[in-house]
Amino acid sequence: MAAETGKNYYLLLLDIRDSSVLPAKELTLTIQKLEERLRELNRRYRKQLALKLSINYGDEIAALLETAQPVLPIVQEIRNTLYPLTSLRFAVVYGKIAVAGNDIRKAGGPVFKQADERINELKKKNVFSYWQTGHDAQDQALTALCNVSNVLLEEMSGYQREVFALLEQGYNQREIAEELGKYQQSVWDALHRSKALYVQECEKGIGSLLALLK
Repeated sequence: MAAETGKNYYLLLLDIRDSSVLPAKELTLTIQKLEERLRELNRRYRKQLALKLSINYGDEIAALLETAQPVLPIVQEIRNTLYPLTSLRFAVVYGKIAVAGNDIRKAGGPVFKQADERINELKKKNVFSYWQTGHDAQDQALTALCNVSNVLLEEMSGYQREVFALLEQGYNQREIAEELGKYQQSVWDALHRSKALYVQECEKGIGSLLALLK
């Protein structure tokens, strides 16, 4: 994989929340799991990645993508890996790099400067995501949908999140109940109270908007 100057890419920059104050042992174990998950994601999305997902400076994850379509599943996988220790925030910015090659830490350029600025804004406002792809209406919609769905997800209890995770994998309510050893009514209650179906609707909207981007 190598990226070129003069060409626009989607930079996905993720920041691990509260990394400086997390317990060292738990953070180390989570980072090990995260590195394994990144290797898997790099294999899965190798055709869409100009520069692969990698951990930089200990608490940032970055990748350069040819297309924005994989952003949502990548963010979901990384967020699930960090749970329950912590969560993340992320920015997607469309633009050019300064240095060609296959090392994302040396790429630099306007797209990285803007992404860093957006991450700093997210930290100050304690907000989940920001999109800057050059399409104002779509960017506002993507940012809003991502932020709303994340708020609903973070309000879920541990059990509700288990139920939702299986729902996302394609299990129906009966299968979820069997998998977790619960009554179907318990599963229905968890989905209803957690507003899980609203989260899925947000995700569908995000997917539809991403399909409109190049």
